[in-house]
Amino acid sequence: MQPSARAEPVKDPDTPESETPKPRSRKSASPLFNFWVDLTLGLAMIWVLWVSVMMQVGYFKWTKGKRIFRMAPFHHHLHLGGWTEQQVVARSWIVTILLIVVALATIKIR
Repeated sequence: MQPSARAEPVKDPDTPESETPKPRSRKSASPLFNFWVDLTLGLAMIWVLWVSVMMQVGYFKWTKGKRIFRMAPFHHHLHLGGWTEQQVVARSWIVTILLIVVALATIKIR
């Protein structure tokens, strides 16, 4: 008889069915991967602002006066496009909440 690839739990005859131990499931992604995903999502909004400024300055210097955005950082571009401060803040909250949900979904709760 060949040993099975996956070890089955040993059933104790005195243990009811509801308390029978179940085989362990496969592990999720490594903790290091989860750390990097959480870090990336957590800094996404700040990163967008920094990158928008770097893009604007670099493109302005490279093209000698042309711009990508009406104004940098990006939220000022949205203001000049007609968005109110409340709209910019509300959209930022929505994006932040979505990123938090994604980050929490990557955490393995034991």
